[in-house]
Amino acid sequence: MKRYSRYCSLSLLMTLSFIGGCEQSAQPSMITTEFQLRVNYVSQAEMQKVARSYGDETEGLEGYAVLQGPPWRCSIYVPNPGVSRRDQELIGHELLHCIYGDYH
Repeated sequence: MKRYSRYCSLSLLMTLSFIGGCEQSAQPSMITTEFQLRVNYVSQAEMQKVARSYGDETEGLEGYAVLQGPPWRCSIYVPNPGVSRRDQELIGHELLHCIYGDYH
């Protein structure tokens, strides 16, 4: 499985500045303010395989996020670059799952 990864460490300040302009109507199931982030660019089949390994049988996923810890680590899975023109939107959406849990 070929993966391209980017690591970042997020602090509360960085997280709040990132999500400051986003509006969400649902209540978060949790709030995580500091974690290590890994973005994995994978095929659709690989993304489904990751989701199934966590017991998620949802079909047609566009992105997937897993938060594990402590220490907290967020792994985001999105389609390979160029497959979707929504790369930034998908990464942002999945990042919000790491911060808020089930927010929609």
